[in-house]
Amino acid sequence: MEEFHALISQVWLLWFVALFSGIGIWAYWPSRRRRLDECARIPLLDDADHPLPERRRPLRRTMPTMKG
Repeated sequence: MEEFHALISQVWLLWFVALFSGIGIWAYWPSRRRRLDECARIPLLDDADHPLPERRRPLRRTMPTMKG
């Protein structure tokens, strides 16, 4: 059982390293540079130039009250 646990631990470690590396490569792929730069500038934009959209529904729904 210990051998099985050690094998599974190694497989999961390799899987997560491969997944992390794949996501990093995908995110920083050269064709995505423009989009990455646009997203990086979002916090620096002036709110007057880019207003938030109006909400169409209330933030919190109220629970109906039971009258009895």
